[in-house]
Amino acid sequence: MRCAPLHHRLPGETDKDFEELLTFVKNVEFDRVGVFTYSDEEGTPAFDLPNKVDPKIAKQRRARLMKEQAKIAKRKHKAMLGKRVRVIFEGESSESDLLWQGRMETQAPDIDGCVLINDAPEDFVPTPGKW
Repeated sequence: MRCAPLHHRLPGETDKDFEELLTFVKNVEFDRVGVFTYSDEEGTPAFDLPNKVDPKIAKQRRARLMKEQAKIAKRKHKAMLGKRVRVIFEGESSESDLLWQGRMETQAPDIDGCVLINDAPEDFVPTPGKW
């Protein structure tokens, strides 16, 4: 599993720099990616740096990167359908009372989504917090 927070580099990121980052994301195929655009914070060393990327361009780059990541995530999620994985049981799904939900040890609550469970071993006792 590969996860990474990514962000636009400090002011001065060129189109070439961005294309390099996009290629990197395509090649590595992260499971999950968080992308944040640069924003000025008074009192930080970067605040006074020149050649800042226009916020409109930064927003476009972020959207392009996330669109690419969405393709990767969709492919990876599709490959997981029907697989058996070890999860910590949470209880009924918030999406449907016909499903349960849990999380793999690689999924953070409120950030990474969850595993939907529609079948369990016959001896399974649904106890939240149990693996």
